[in-house]
Amino acid sequence: MTVPLLIAVLLGGLAQRATGMGLVLVSAPFIVVALGPASGVVVGNLLGLLASALVFVQTRQFVEWRMLWIMLPPALVGVALGTLLAEQLPTAWAQIGIGVLLLGAMLASALVARGRHIERGPGITAVAGAASGMMASLAGIGGPAMAVLRTLTRWEHVSFAATLQPFFIGASIVTVFARVGANPGAWPDLGWGWLAMVLAIVLGVALGDEVTRRLSARTIGMAINTVAALGAVWTMLDGLAAL
Repeated sequence: MTVPLLIAVLLGGLAQRATGMGLVLVSAPFIVVALGPASGVVVGNLLGLLASALVFVQTRQFVEWRMLWIMLPPALVGVALGTLLAEQLPTAWAQIGIGVLLLGAMLASALVARGRHIERGPGITAVAGAASGMMASLAGIGGPAMAVLRTLTRWEHVSFAATLQPFFIGASIVTVFARVGANPGAWPDLGWGWLAMVLAIVLGVALGDEVTRRLSARTIGMAINTVAALGAVWTMLDGLAAL
């Protein structure tokens, strides 16, 4: 268990509390480089599950349950499709694909932010849920698709962040079972590393409470995107080096 990986997980826990979806966005590239694509996706989803559970305890009163039940079933379909596709990719290409997906999703979020908003109806919500589930299974990063949904529909931040927590809990559980069921070797033997990562997440979420009181959402978002972009580039370069 490397120090940079634990720092990335800690920052991811902080981001999860601050934005509702930042843990995997920040830490997934580093996890993938350290453990490989298959194990990286499994560990990323498990850590995301824990972070979402911690944040859900604090934000459950703001959950829009109707929107959750529109998003979640398509996400599970997306998980199944993503798992089938992931099993066909060689390791190096899977790692490159994860980096490309992350950068592409971040670029899409930035471009969408400049456009006109649309009504948050069942159709666009279901599509975003399916895309999130597929990306969670393929690359361990379900957040960007939901960020696009929020930007397109101008979903109010507090209820958006709260609703994402049970959504990610459900999608992450199914993703872990799907990926390990398709490839039992995807479950890593980390020993004490599991405890170290759990402690890093708990500390990150606790720090996130302080950060949200002291920094603007814009500043937090810029910092998260910078770390995530650097991690995505590192993931791609490491995959290219393995070809």
